[in-house]
Amino acid sequence: MRVTGLKAANDALLEMKAATARGVVRRVLTAAADPMARDMADRAPRDTGYLADHIDTGVRLSRRQARVSRKESAVEVFAGATAVGQAVYQEFGTVDQPAQPFARPAYEAGKHRALDDISTGLGSEIAKTAERAARRSAKRAGS
Repeated sequence: MRVTGLKAANDALLEMKAATARGVVRRVLTAAADPMARDMADRAPRDTGYLADHIDTGVRLSRRQARVSRKESAVEVFAGATAVGQAVYQEFGTVDQPAQPFARPAYEAGKHRALDDISTGLGSEIAKTAERAARRSAKRAGS
């Protein structure tokens, strides 16, 4: 998938401290992934309910993130089964069990909404963060 037209948001993120920019992006991506995770849980097989109960969104940390340059603010957010090995077998099947896809259909159904949520959410979250930073600066200047 390719996203274009977010140059202004990228420029605004680059003007922030790296940690602040990562927080903004993490909040926006997590909010955009939540509906997809809920759809995955709704589509997951319900034999015991264990798989569906362990579908969530989260931030995946990698070694690469520690080495990101100032021009990149790597944030990786996932939606899916958290530490449930059976998810792969449910999704793709085995020799003894037919596939019961739940993640891919949820992704296909939700990817356009997620992109829209990211596009609109970035602008809103950047504006809120800038307002908070301005209030903090004004408070420090007034002290």
